[in-house]
Amino acid sequence: MREELAIVLNLFIMFAAAKIFAEIFTRIKQPVVIGELLAGAVIGVHGLNWVIETVIVDGHAVNLGHVNNALAELGVIILLFLVGLETKMDDMMAVGRPAILVGLFGVLIPLGLGYALFTALNYDTIRALFMGTAMVATSVGITARVLGDMGLIRHRVSRIILGAAILDDILG
Repeated sequence: MREELAIVLNLFIMFAAAKIFAEIFTRIKQPVVIGELLAGAVIGVHGLNWVIETVIVDGHAVNLGHVNNALAELGVIILLFLVGLETKMDDMMAVGRPAILVGLFGVLIPLGLGYALFTALNYDTIRALFMGTAMVATSVGITARVLGDMGLIRHRVSRIILGAAILDDILG
């Protein structure tokens, strides 16, 4: 199979699975983005493995993993760009103080609890800090998409949540 055909086939599989799962999640009144994420898990390498990672071209194996990763990154960039188009900087600045407080607690609490848990499990300090830090990670894109799908992106509370998520990511 040619590389180009494999890439187009991968895109078709990804879009079809995302659309099918999005439709299912719409019908059960759940956030569409959760269905799309689940679709990726189901068709990906840790699920049904329907996404083509390697093709044979002229007798040589060609790895398409870098292409799939680039497509995933492009999707994240487009999602964040669309969210950025819907969000005004003045609106974000108006909720600065509450967003900073929520963001700080959103970092300190998971970091502290993660550190305490892994210290209690006899991990050394560096590993316990690493695990606590890993628990801080959020996804601004997913948060924004869920709020957008629910029609709440313009509300004050949504702006606080987004501002806190952005701060979480920066501090994390």
